[in-house]
Amino acid sequence: MLTQAKRNCYTLLIIACISISFPLLRVNQGWGQESVDKEPSSYIEQLKNDDDWRKRSQAASALGKISLEPAISALITALKTEQDEVVRLRATFALIEIGLPAVPELIETLKVDNLSARYSACLALSEIGLSALDDLTGELERELEKLEKLENPPNLELIRTNAACVAPKIAKKYQSQAESLSMSDLEKVISYLKTAQNTISSFPNIENNTNPSDAGFKQEDIETIRESLTILNDERRCRRLYQISQIFITFVLLSIIGGIIIIIRRRPDLILRFSRVLVQSKEQNERFDHFRSQVQQFCQHTGATTSRQGKRSLKLTSIPGRLKSYTPLPIMLTLDQPVAEDVTELVKQSSQLTGNSQQKAGIMLYREPPDTLFRMRMAEVRLRDHFILIPIPFAAIEQALLDSNTASGLLARYTDRYLPGADLFNDRNAIGDTLSFFGRVELLNRLEEELRRNQGIGLFGLRKSGKTSILLQLSFAMRQHPVVYIDLQSYGGKQRYGAELLNQVLQQLIKLVNEHHPQSKSANLNWFRSRHFSARSAKALTTNSVRSAKALTTNFKPFPQDSPAPDLISEFTQHINTLSPLLQEAGYHLPILCFLDEIERILPTKTDPKERTEEFNACFGVLRVLSQEQRQLSLLVADVHADCNRINQWQQPDVPTNPVFSFFKEYFVSPFSQSETTRMLTDIGELMGVTFDQATQIAIHRESGGHPFIARQLASLLYERVALENKGEINLSAAQRYLNKPFTYSGFLKDYFSQNIWADLDKRHFTCAIALLKLLTCTQETQPQITEEALFARLNPEFTESQCLDALLWLEAVGLIHRDAIADKDYYQLQVPLLSRWLRMQMKPEEMQQWQL
Repeated sequence: MLTQAKRNCYTLLIIACISISFPLLRVNQGWGQESVDKEPSSYIEQLKNDDDWRKRSQAASALGKISLEPAISALITALKTEQDEVVRLRATFALIEIGLPAVPELIETLKVDNLSARYSACLALSEIGLSALDDLTGELERELEKLEKLENPPNLELIRTNAACVAPKIAKKYQSQAESLSMSDLEKVISYLKTAQNTISSFPNIENNTNPSDAGFKQEDIETIRESLTILNDERRCRRLYQISQIFITFVLLSIIGGIIIIIRRRPDLILRFSRVLVQSKEQNERFDHFRSQVQQFCQHTGATTSRQGKRSLKLTSIPGRLKSYTPLPIMLTLDQPVAEDVTELVKQSSQLTGNSQQKAGIMLYREPPDTLFRMRMAEVRLRDHFILIPIPFAAIEQALLDSNTASGLLARYTDRYLPGADLFNDRNAIGDTLSFFGRVELLNRLEEELRRNQGIGLFGLRKSGKTSILLQLSFAMRQHPVVYIDLQSYGGKQRYGAELLNQVLQQLIKLVNEHHPQSKSANLNWFRSRHFSARSAKALTTNSVRSAKALTTNFKPFPQDSPAPDLISEFTQHINTLSPLLQEAGYHLPILCFLDEIERILPTKTDPKERTEEFNACFGVLRVLSQEQRQLSLLVADVHADCNRINQWQQPDVPTNPVFSFFKEYFVSPFSQSETTRMLTDIGELMGVTFDQATQIAIHRESGGHPFIARQLASLLYERVALENKGEINLSAAQRYLNKPFTYSGFLKDYFSQNIWADLDKRHFTCAIALLKLLTCTQETQPQITEEALFARLNPEFTESQCLDALLWLEAVGLIHRDAIADKDYYQLQVPLLSRWLRMQMKPEEMQQWQL
């Protein structure tokens, strides 16, 4: 019996809390764990003193099965002193597994100054749940007594602040589980939360609300607990009402009718919530049915045959290609984010199928990107059980259904990626697979927020820096909006391209309408519910809207290719105005998202004729109007340089100014941090059975400058040259020769710098940036860092100060150089050592001497 508040926040809770949710408590087998046959003292010693982080991690996991005081103390000490994140996380999981005996020590940890230890203790207490909350409430009551005696030791602020972190999380956790709790557990939860609420509210500054921060609590913490109590109380009332209704049913129909009348008069909202439970169950079944039919249709396009197996699974019985030898195999459907238990279930289903293959396989289709525990469990079954798990985002299936000819290629691409022997580091194209995409979380969140409010976005960075991958991930994350993605490479050199570009925008939107509009294929209301949209929009389907849909989607005639774009603007705008309500009726949210990649291909240059410049002005003028004035479209462009946003006046005579001058909010794709590079190498390596020691990970990050493409290519080189000969282990001593001379062993890596960085600078005559890179390269051995004044002095009078600043800002924005502000001076150095090595290879000794300071 779901409350309205619970339904509204359900999705947010999954996204925000899944990494610390209930599946953590079920990870009792797998990576980083071993048997507990040894004495506890040996594990404690191993956890404290072993130099290998993996062995310390194993020891922490083993101690989680020992509910003894020495084991608990050792794990608590690890929270406070351990530097390795994985070991600290395993220690936290172990304390969660121990449970109640560890609570007193965890509460004491809330008082220490170590922020990481306090965070881990908060996480553990939140997962232990009610019993932890009971002890924590007692600690707060004792603190309240101290406050009344005017005693205020330094650690009281810490315990109050962290209690404010733990208590609301526990409240939200049981709020989300209200439906699954037994009645006795529900009563217990309400009792404990009431006690916690009363204790927290007793602090003097909470009641008078003069300065709640002095008490260590925020008003929103109190509101969170109060809201959870309200929902849990409503759940309890709903259950009691349901029991009463069952008693009425057993006696007499009139009593049932009378009771319903009374309840409707007194609490109509409870009846509504009860009805929603039934509706939700029906909607979930309809969603699975729709999901399953889409997957079966996709499989048919690939030449495969499937049959239904259980509520959310299919059995793939035959298929051409590399998967043929693994059939029959299961296909599992997950409506939301897949969890570690889904991997276990998929392996179980595969083991129940009989086939000729000695190695088992399964396909996992998901709507939300998997979390870290899913990745760990997936790596475990691949390496330990030799089980081939092929995860595919359902957004890719939906996209393939728009063009059935792409279905086989999509399945082959994911199959080749995850079958044995695949080098997952060697991704040379844009990354659409969410499991292979790392970092950029903050950037993606900011871009999503900007696009939803119609902000024009310019995404800039080096070639192969991940711009197209970010666009693909945005398309996946924002699939509730209609997304138009166009690669502008094919438009380069065309004088009249506007009609073709506008046609492509309209045709992609019409495809979305044809595929999903309820009236386009005589679909019923179920489709709306399957996509989490209310039925209210269905009531707006009038005869006129259906006529408009048919007229546009069936009778649409593309603009003639040779038509000047300025002549098409009015008609194009009318088409967008017609399509927008149809897209909403099809279940999409506005604005339309228009992603244009490689915009430099159509950006006017001084040698272009006037007509080509007018094409650009017409196309981007109408897109800006639809975005800025009509609020129907959000525009994102991607390029290496921000010229489209910074050039105002074109060089052709009698041509209006650039319509998107200063229109885009500029974002540059920056390099990874050390932790992001380490996470990428570790997670991909786990899927391949490859491990890097810490020194090698640091070396890869340093040599690549944090650029993920370069880092992955270096990892791919080491996988080929080192890992295959050392049973998957890569250490710095074996890797050093390849990191010192990577171009000797990788022609592709060598070509990357010449074709994707240097050729671009040379083509656009960015001579100041070229000069700066040469100057920093040739001087770095004697002067690793050079002041801004020294750079300007060396480049004067060949370049103005403004030209030097433009070059420095761009080189820093794309991550080729690094700036340090020391005192009142700025110091610069190269950020990518591999670029420096490549550049020295291109220069003769006399030229290198010429560029030295």
